[in-house]
Amino acid sequence: MNMKQLKFSLIYLSLAGSVSAYCSTVSTTVLAPDAKPLKSNILYKMNFSSKIAGYSEGEDEATQVLFGFTPELKFLFSEQFNIKANATLNLSSSRSQSRFQEHSNDSFVLNELSLNYSPVSFGELSVGSLDQSHLETPYLLSGVSFPGALVKLQAKTNDLSYGYKVQELIPTSNSFDSDRTEKEALPRLQTQGVFASYNGKANISAKAQINYFKFTNLPSVVAYDSKLLGNTIQGLESSDSSFAYEFSGFAQSYKVTANYTSQFEQSFGLSIVENENLTSGSNRAQMIETSVTYHDGDIDYIAGLGLFYAETDVAPG
Repeated sequence: MNMKQLKFSLIYLSLAGSVSAYCSTVSTTVLAPDAKPLKSNILYKMNFSSKIAGYSEGEDEATQVLFGFTPELKFLFSEQFNIKANATLNLSSSRSQSRFQEHSNDSFVLNELSLNYSPVSFGELSVGSLDQSHLETPYLLSGVSFPGALVKLQAKTNDLSYGYKVQELIPTSNSFDSDRTEKEALPRLQTQGVFASYNGKANISAKAQINYFKFTNLPSVVAYDSKLLGNTIQGLESSDSSFAYEFSGFAQSYKVTANYTSQFEQSFGLSIVENENLTSGSNRAQMIETSVTYHDGDIDYIAGLGLFYAETDVAPG
């Protein structure tokens, strides 16, 4: 049986073929709600979070306790030019029964280091290591930043914001000489799409986006490692492995948030990834989730639940 697993934010999911998985999480987040000036041209923001998360699917299950710290800095050189930097430290303890690997999120990772230039009020160019959470499709890309460039055009009215974005990225990986037979071509990831958000006066906000994605020249070591996650590959060793299918298609995300009171809100989200190179009906991964948030000053208490369903060969990893 083909297997598939996914790390979604700080939640771990394990999937078998086309089987749904259950996960739940309870977390506490302490944050600076607005960026504050460190100096006249430097803004900072710090997030601390603690989380209890779990998943259950078939014979596998896990429970995890995690602490996270994310500092964010923004250096303002002018109204048009700034540099953004943020990283995350995760420390965890967990008990898991997993098919493939030890379940741990211990890490210190760079989320973003980018140079951002806005020559006009409705457009921005970003270059550097770019956080891919803006795509809001965790099955396609989760918890990663890739070097590249992003162009974003956006218009706003009183309640509505909408726009277009396109990016060219280099998916990162590491390999030794034994992992390949020759120097490999530079991998690429291209995405382009439209997005919109609504923040009306009825205590309801919503946002959506649809992006076309295309991976090319993915390294043999990425294909080989992806075999453990359920994807179909050609070759037996890391040095001669390649994906049996190309990865291109559409990624969609939708989210609605209801603010019941000034302190209590609930969100409903749906994300979908479809690989256009697979047969219709067996080319989709999707996740539906809901979370409840209680705001208490600078502390947020969050409880969430998600259900996930995936076919193999929809995404590289």
